[in-house]
Amino acid sequence: MKYNNEMIHKIETSLQGEYIVKGDQLSTIESMMEETHTTALSVAVIENSELTWSKGYGITDKVSKSPVNANTVFQAASISKPITALAVMKLVEEGKLDLDVNVNSYLKSWKLPENEYTINAPVTLRNLLSHTAGTSVSGFIGYNNTSHIPPLIDVLNGAGDANSAKIEVNMKPNTKYRYSGGGTTIVQQVLIDLLNQPFAEIMKTLVLKPLGMTHSFYKNSLLSDEEAKHIAAGHDSDGNQVLGKYHVYPEMAAAGLWTTVEDLAKYVIEVQKSLKNQSNKILSKDFIDLMVTPVLHGEYNIGLANINILNEHLLGHTGSNIGYKCSMLFHKEAGYGVIMMTNSDLGHKIKLPLLRSIAALNNWQSLLRPELEIQDMPKDITTLFCHKYKIDIDKSLNIFSEENSLYYQSFKQDKCELNFVGNNTLIDKHRKVLIKYDHLKKQFFMNDKKITVMNSNENLALDLIKLGSIKEAIHCYKEIIAKSPEVKLSLEKKLVNLALDLGERGDRDTAIVILKVALELSPQSAICWDILGDFYFETNQFELAIQAMQKSLKYDPKNNNAKKIIEDAKQKIAN
Repeated sequence: MKYNNEMIHKIETSLQGEYIVKGDQLSTIESMMEETHTTALSVAVIENSELTWSKGYGITDKVSKSPVNANTVFQAASISKPITALAVMKLVEEGKLDLDVNVNSYLKSWKLPENEYTINAPVTLRNLLSHTAGTSVSGFIGYNNTSHIPPLIDVLNGAGDANSAKIEVNMKPNTKYRYSGGGTTIVQQVLIDLLNQPFAEIMKTLVLKPLGMTHSFYKNSLLSDEEAKHIAAGHDSDGNQVLGKYHVYPEMAAAGLWTTVEDLAKYVIEVQKSLKNQSNKILSKDFIDLMVTPVLHGEYNIGLANINILNEHLLGHTGSNIGYKCSMLFHKEAGYGVIMMTNSDLGHKIKLPLLRSIAALNNWQSLLRPELEIQDMPKDITTLFCHKYKIDIDKSLNIFSEENSLYYQSFKQDKCELNFVGNNTLIDKHRKVLIKYDHLKKQFFMNDKKITVMNSNENLALDLIKLGSIKEAIHCYKEIIAKSPEVKLSLEKKLVNLALDLGERGDRDTAIVILKVALELSPQSAICWDILGDFYFETNQFELAIQAMQKSLKYDPKNNNAKKIIEDAKQKIAN
């Protein structure tokens, strides 16, 4: 089905959140691009394993003001990984690689260091491509146009001009999913050592050329003048253009693909058709089946993520490089898919609203929630819902009545009104939170996640921070970690994200407190010290900024931001 102008207009003006209430005003692509400081967006839609529609919006950069089209080139970021995985699977089918042997048997120029984690569980390609290898370094920030770009060996060793830590195994392989761009970078070295060719040429030969991805290429250096003509320049979350327009990623297998939505559609279509044995440009049906078979606990396949939206299971990947956000989602049996590429650090906020708009047009109902309708609130609903709830391991939420209306409030958030939509269900005015009581299960749910009623005088860790009881909060977090050591990293990440959110909202004092708590749990966290140093600097606490950044450098000597803040703080003190 080709889209006519009316259908395209409907997509462009019907972007919606997960929850929609009758009468709500929907968003437009234009308004969401403005809201997210996105100057360039491209989208492609696949139906019945064929490209149905593609279009570009906006301008490639603020200087040239060139219009975006479906062949505008963006950084694919981590969508580079499933394309890399397809090349590996091609070599596996040809018998040149084995998914389940020690990866060091293929590595010549560099070896993955053996240690206590790998003695009885050697790392394999299957592990590396499904993020179950226990390898370090989740992602990379790339190098701007003034930086020296290190060779791949230096990246692997965390040496020389590399701005990332060395890649090593610090968790027993094949026991747990943990995302690692470092692992995919090892795969890059495997292909180079095996074929004795530049990685970009390997990918062109094995995947890009056979699929007709003529606008796509892997690159670990600055673009040529001709290549640069066709790209969208990256932008940060404030709408500022990235220095030099983009960063360079020598970690090509993990983050170095430049491509278009139409080229990525060719990859999706080939996977879908190969699964039905209707096309075998790269792999036979048996090997494409193997590629999309879940590994370990099922979070990942070989190169492709398993992504659930409501009750629908999709394959795909997202991408996040400096200045770029992108998404590739598709159904392996139903034959549909949507690819979106943007040139903004906030571009990911457009992904799901645009997907829902396309889904509504095409009647992909499994991706959409039913429309709700606001009703008068019965008195018993107030009694039913007015409680304090545990909504996370360290976070509570209060629902309370005020002037005949219901509100909810959680840590450091403004109160928000709740509307009744029938069936023991409340929705907030921003349409982001849906709270429901299931009579049969006798259970409350928030956004489909179970929440439990607490005693009003019971306090979780964030409640204690709000009350100023910092020592008690730290004790609470340490008790959580003692009971479940595996949550330590996720707790640190959660606290860091909370601090960043508070900082963006102008509450740097509370953000500093949150980071101090995080550092009590992880005193060697370079990122925590770095963000704390930034907040100290922004609040004119220059001596403390220097101390925090010195700590960050102790644990991450390559932290250029820390070095700059130290110098700037010293100048501020001197003046």
